[in-house]
Amino acid sequence: MKGLGRTIFQAILVTICVCLLLTTSGLAQRSTGTVAGTVLDPTGAVVSGAKVTVTNMGTNVARTFVTDNSGAFMFPSMDPGRYRLTAEKTGFKETGVNGVELSVDQTRRVDLKLAIGKTTETVEVNASALHVETGTADVSSTISGQDIRSLPILSRNYMEAIGWRAGVTPGYGSSTDWVQGWVSPGSHGAWSSTSSVTNYNVGGGRVSQNTYAVDGLTNTNTAYGSSGVTPSMDAIEEVKIETSYYSSESKGTSMVNVTTKSGTNSYHGSGFESYRGAPLQPTDPRTADPVTGLPYKPPYSYNQYGGSFGGPIRVPGFNGRDRTFFFVSYEGMRFRDTSVSPVNQIDPAWRTGDFSNYKDAKGNLILIYDPANLDPLGNRIPFPGNKIPGDRIASQSSNYLQMFVPTAAAGGSQVLALTNRYNIGNLTLRVDHNISDHDKLYGRFNLQTTDNHEASYTKYSDGLLNMPAKNVAIVHTHIFGPRLVNELRLGYARTLLGMQLDSSGGSHNYGEEAGFANVSSDPMAWAVPRISFRANLISLGPSLSVESDLTNTYQLYDVASWVRGRHSWKFGVDVRRDRDRVSKANSSVSGALRFWNGYTGSNNPLVPSPPQAGNYFGDFLLGLASYARIAVPYRNYPSSWQTAFFCPARLGSQS
Repeated sequence: MKGLGRTIFQAILVTICVCLLLTTSGLAQRSTGTVAGTVLDPTGAVVSGAKVTVTNMGTNVARTFVTDNSGAFMFPSMDPGRYRLTAEKTGFKETGVNGVELSVDQTRRVDLKLAIGKTTETVEVNASALHVETGTADVSSTISGQDIRSLPILSRNYMEAIGWRAGVTPGYGSSTDWVQGWVSPGSHGAWSSTSSVTNYNVGGGRVSQNTYAVDGLTNTNTAYGSSGVTPSMDAIEEVKIETSYYSSESKGTSMVNVTTKSGTNSYHGSGFESYRGAPLQPTDPRTADPVTGLPYKPPYSYNQYGGSFGGPIRVPGFNGRDRTFFFVSYEGMRFRDTSVSPVNQIDPAWRTGDFSNYKDAKGNLILIYDPANLDPLGNRIPFPGNKIPGDRIASQSSNYLQMFVPTAAAGGSQVLALTNRYNIGNLTLRVDHNISDHDKLYGRFNLQTTDNHEASYTKYSDGLLNMPAKNVAIVHTHIFGPRLVNELRLGYARTLLGMQLDSSGGSHNYGEEAGFANVSSDPMAWAVPRISFRANLISLGPSLSVESDLTNTYQLYDVASWVRGRHSWKFGVDVRRDRDRVSKANSSVSGALRFWNGYTGSNNPLVPSPPQAGNYFGDFLLGLASYARIAVPYRNYPSSWQTAFFCPARLGSQS
């Protein structure tokens, strides 16, 4: 029975290992790489007992490995960068290879060939710029930080470079997914032209199937399947886009791995400034100066600036060379744009009910009919003098005009100039510390802010967009020995998409104060009611939705890399906790009414047009809407635990 029990146990154990090896839905993202190869003698035979050293050329941090009978060596969990690789053994000259470029999640193979001679002699070679990936089968492309900074990207958002890769298409409109209990809020109105999140469909997959990471920890906005923070281009070491055949550590149809810069033994910095102001802009012939009446240049300012600096930390009593490094990057954008457009505003006389100047193109008076005054045949009778009496004007309409709508110039038609404000800030801070030859620790903090203000013609109806995002990482690497390395990562990602009106969520229920009935008691809906008209009269009230989408992701990731001969294994776990908060409502959350002149027009089919037309604003004064609706705010609090175990193996990968 003991033998049978042991056999069953072994079968179960093998089954579990096979399942882990075959797993393709893991959660982890990889941010390090591997340097591997074989040490050979002049005849091509493998060399055992050779000491191989890999040294980061920027920080001078080194790791060693002694080859076994296979002559193979492997350095897992290596940060992307430039390395020097050396091999030495008694009876052979020391061989060194400079400039070995290692990318995110790359297995870089470098074979070292020793020459007969004294160990005091050295053979130096330079690494080839070309490299064919043989350690993994994934289909991917890598963009270096230098290449990204050389591209003409006005927004300075590295995500734009991803859209230029093969198999990648923009994920706009209906392609956007709403996941984890989130619901689509519909159109965001003007936000779409200034603040849209850059989403992509990769290899025909859905937007929500993309996975984003910064330094190996999640950076995915769980609401929209998009990137959370977007590190400054100056803070990026490189970006790797994987589209297929990645290992069981990964999740989704594509992976975007971003590695941030770290400081080195040398101090390096950068700075930039880009400015476009009103003096450099053309004169807008549609805009007239209110004093001179001549065309003038509307206010305009676009200022983009930033810089970066990094190196060893040196303070009195401590020299961080070869040990402790820092890197900081910041960039900001301040944009002021005035949109100028001719609009038909409300004629001041109409506000009092006087439509005696309401005429067609031929100068004929267009009559305003009284829906409450009928002749014996049941036909509406025009208002005397084409004027609506003051006691017939609805109190809600009168209050609305007084509280929210500015008085226009005589005639109503004029040029409207509204100035919008857009502010963006982006901070990256990273500190690396080599505790000992066996322990390395680094922490990284990203903070990104977006503060937009879009002006509206109606008071208390400006659109406000607040999009702060944070991403924090703490990574500890422990080297138990040349063949066993453990990497522990702790991460926190937070995003907020906050779209609101400057009247919503405050202390004033503007709809109720104006006298509107059936308004919501939810402060989120305390905005100015939306009023629109059938003809080309300017719409009143807010046109944007109200929304607050908060996502929080906590992550623990641990992976151990074990090398034995020509084979390597990884054993890891990825645990995530998502805690989100959703609040949504469209632009009719405070009430939306449309007026289509159906009540102040004639109901007599024998009356020819245009006198039959009536006036849509007259309907508004009478408080007779053709259409009305009110939205109910939606709230949800989705949360979840996600746990993945993985055990990818590379058998004979160094042969």
